[in-house]
Amino acid sequence: MSFKRQFHLKSDEKLRLELRRHPVTLLPQIILLVVAVGTPIIGVGLFFGGVPSFENVWTRLGFVLLGSVYYLSIWLFFFTQIVNFYLDVSIVTDRRVIDVFQVGLFNCSISELELARVQDVTSDVHGLFGTLFDYGKITVQSAGEQEHFIFDQIPHPHRARATILELAQKEREHEGKAIVAEAIGQHE
Repeated sequence: MSFKRQFHLKSDEKLRLELRRHPVTLLPQIILLVVAVGTPIIGVGLFFGGVPSFENVWTRLGFVLLGSVYYLSIWLFFFTQIVNFYLDVSIVTDRRVIDVFQVGLFNCSISELELARVQDVTSDVHGLFGTLFDYGKITVQSAGEQEHFIFDQIPHPHRARATILELAQKEREHEGKAIVAEAIGQHE
């Protein structure tokens, strides 16, 4: 699902960048999922010497219930991680920067910044994986209530930084021309 389906852009606005976390950043959660799913299976196989056969119906029911709760908890955790990964998005249009930050399944925070108010954009790439897979952090600083936006684990952060700076410069030039045109129109 793209940004255009979730939100409406202004009529004179064009989408320039849709920034999401790099897919490789899900690797720790995938490894955790594999370990969490496999550990009980291997543990039961080693402890009981295979699939346990319980004589008591209540013991068997308790074992199935405990296993079901465990695996449902794992899937719920992983589903939450996927939803957060997918719904966290930073949008750059030719007029503004929009940050959609998903916290859990039911909390969402949306922040906007007009490109003309952007003062500085910094990009950082740290660590072995960040360097190998070219992902990092972008910090957009502005003059206003919200001092900066931080977009973390973004692919190609240096390229995105250059695009944001270029768009901000064009928007400031456009606003400057509009102010001059308005001032000239008032004096006539």
